[in-house]
Amino acid sequence: MGRGPACLTETRHDFREWAQTLDWIVQNVFQAAPLLDGFEAARERVSNPRRTWLRAICIALRAAGKTGSIEHYAIQIAEFALESGILPPNTHENADENAVARKVGVILGTELGKSDELEVDGFTIHRVWRTNATTRNQEKVYRIE
Repeated sequence: MGRGPACLTETRHDFREWAQTLDWIVQNVFQAAPLLDGFEAARERVSNPRRTWLRAICIALRAAGKTGSIEHYAIQIAEFALESGILPPNTHENADENAVARKVGVILGTELGKSDELEVDGFTIHRVWRTNATTRNQEKVYRIE
């Protein structure tokens, strides 16, 4: 055929020969993006229940029209999670709103770490710091795009 060897240097999968061959086909025959683009993020999400929950809550918030420029406190995300039946991992089904809000805060804090942005399957979660006009305390709100 004259198109070069039917493999590339793809190494992001345990079945390297298979992945390299199919990657070459996808890119050279179908002119598509590399086969395993997004694979690492998906693998991490699937192996991390917190990321799986974040993805589910982001999808539900988008479906409800509550993404974009809308900012949420952890308690508001917890209320939505309870209303939607999308409880954070390891949360008892009879947990009250405050317990769920604490769990939401822990998940967001853990997953964001020191960063103020987190990518989860095409969603970006932004942590925004606001100064409360009454108390002058710094408060965290979250925006999902």
